[in-house]
Amino acid sequence: MPATGPTRAAAQPQAATGPAVRADTAVPVRPAKAPGPAMPTDTAVPVRPAKPTDTAVPVRPAKAPDTAMPTDTAVPVRRATAMPTDTAVPVRRAKPPDTAAPVRPAKPPDTAMPTDTAAPVRPAKPPDPAMRAGTAPPVSHAAPTGAAEPVAAPVGHPVAVQCAPSAAAAAGTAGRRDALRRVVVPLAAVAVLAEVGYPLAHGPARAALTVGAVVVFCAASVGHAVVTRGWPVGAALVAVFAVGGWLTDVAGVATGVPFGRYSYGGSLGPAALGVPVVIGLAWCMAAWPAYVAAQRLGGRIPRPARVLLAAVALASWDLFLDPQMVAEGHWTWQYPAPALPGVAAVPLTNYAGWLLAALALMAAFELLAGPAAAGAGPDAVPLALYLWTYGSSVLAHAAFLGLPGSAVWGGVGMGLVAVPLAVTLRR
Repeated sequence: MPATGPTRAAAQPQAATGPAVRADTAVPVRPAKAPGPAMPTDTAVPVRPAKPTDTAVPVRPAKAPDTAMPTDTAVPVRRATAMPTDTAVPVRRAKPPDTAAPVRPAKPPDTAMPTDTAAPVRPAKPPDPAMRAGTAPPVSHAAPTGAAEPVAAPVGHPVAVQCAPSAAAAAGTAGRRDALRRVVVPLAAVAVLAEVGYPLAHGPARAALTVGAVVVFCAASVGHAVVTRGWPVGAALVAVFAVGGWLTDVAGVATGVPFGRYSYGGSLGPAALGVPVVIGLAWCMAAWPAYVAAQRLGGRIPRPARVLLAAVALASWDLFLDPQMVAEGHWTWQYPAPALPGVAAVPLTNYAGWLLAALALMAAFELLAGPAAAGAGPDAVPLALYLWTYGSSVLAHAAFLGLPGSAVWGGVGMGLVAVPLAVTLRR
């Protein structure tokens, strides 16, 4: 007890120097401790009523007894321990709101940020439909909604515009392939078989086989042009070469221009104005394979050069045809000289006339048929017929028909087109 007096006196100046709140809390403590000797027995009762003062200062003032208690002895510390336990409850309860207060206000901006960031993402999606009005986006727009959306697209929508032509193009391609397989390829095969049998036939049978081969070959050429390029191209082919070529021969027989003086026999069937009808078909049968071959070789060259190449491809065919027909007696030349060495029965004017006539007819065909004739297509049939004619003619003239001169000249002249064509197709 004597030791507690000085400690209390020493505690009073410390309380005076402390904050105002601690001085207030020290006041109720001093009356409770004044009866020093009675504190162990009497203080239990006043201590309990002192709790309202403790609860009145639940959070921050409770810290003052904590600082003051270390200055006291073990006795007040032990008694004061009940107060921290009592005050610890409100302190601990007060801490969660203190800690929760900064946490909870901090979370709303955190949660608001995702909503803020999500907001610009969602408004950013409307520009995508605007982009989908272009070329590639319609495909991405159709992917999530399924295949039914392009069908329901309004008239003029890019998806509707693109889907209908693609379906029509697929159907058209299938139809063309079917027509080529069922019609054009069999006609070409018959023409090849007729030419194979030509060296084996003799006399009238050979003449009939010649006419039949020309008719079937012409049907294959016109049929291919119609199937792959359309009816206008097929009609232009017949009008320019079957009719125009026949009229060119009519002028040649009547005037000698552009080929020279010659006349037909009666072995090639019906004739009009001195020219057999089959002659026009012969022009037509050879013109289409020559034209397609030139398109394949010179697709990137200027149009005039491409027309010239097609004319060369057609005129060089006559290096085989004319010597063979003259040898069979189908026509004769009035003035065969001058001629190529080894081919004495055909004048040079004939080949020059063929080149001029082929150039004029090819130019007319380009103008009449239009760009559709120059378009790419499944051209295996005419290209194969052109190369077949080249190879079989060289072989037949050299080995079966006794015409080695035309075999050489035809091999060189027609080879200017046929050999590069074969190399191109091989690649």
